[in-house]
Amino acid sequence: MASKYNSEGYYDPTTYEALSSIEKEEHSLRAFRPIVYICSPYAAMSST
Repeated sequence: MASKYNSEGYYDPTTYEALSSIEKEEHSLRAFRPIVYICSPYAAMSST
């Protein structure tokens, strides 16, 4: 998780907000992953 303070210990709200929004976006992309099954009526008719 992002820290509100930079490496020197000073408060840095701009970097904190930017890194927080990136983390939220990455989390939201992982949160919704629908499972899709593709079924074909021709799957059992292979000629090999």
